[in-house]
Amino acid sequence: MPKANIILNPDTGDIFFVNKIIKIKQYKQKHGMYKYDILTLDGVYSEIFSSEGRIANLFQQLTY
Repeated sequence: MPKANIILNPDTGDIFFVNKIIKIKQYKQKHGMYKYDILTLDGVYSEIFSSEGRIANLFQQLTY
């Protein structure tokens, strides 16, 4: 079965494929939430907000 490395935001269910990501920036927000700016290959920044403070814990492997 094929597998893909992804970043999964458990708070919203957003998925980003790792092979499309160029850069990730992390910012601490109020009330224990963290903001992540994700730059993808198409030159677009996406913002996600998560209660997870370590970006490494958002990485998963998806089997499809």
